[in-house]
Amino acid sequence: MSGANVAPGAALDGVTLAGLRVALGAAAEVVLPDLVSTYLTQSAELVQALQRAAAADDRPAVVAAAHNLRGGSGTFGAALEYGNAEAALLEQFPDPA
Repeated sequence: MSGANVAPGAALDGVTLAGLRVALGAAAEVVLPDLVSTYLTQSAELVQALQRAAAADDRPAVVAAAHNLRGGSGTFGAALEYGNAEAALLEQFPDPA
């Protein structure tokens, strides 16, 4: 995500999180911490799935896991952490078409 507003050492973009707070309204204080926690758990699982798929030379699994990781990362403004996951792994697994 270009132009992300991430403080040094931060994993999530503050502007994106602020937008989520606005979208969630009054529920944000209760819901947002759970959403972020779920994202962090799922992203760790997806990174492991990417590693397993890459080790197994399983291009469809790499693409699927990278796509899911990138989508969730964009939602929380973590594109700096994971935004290039798909591109980096697809270099190893070029499109056969």
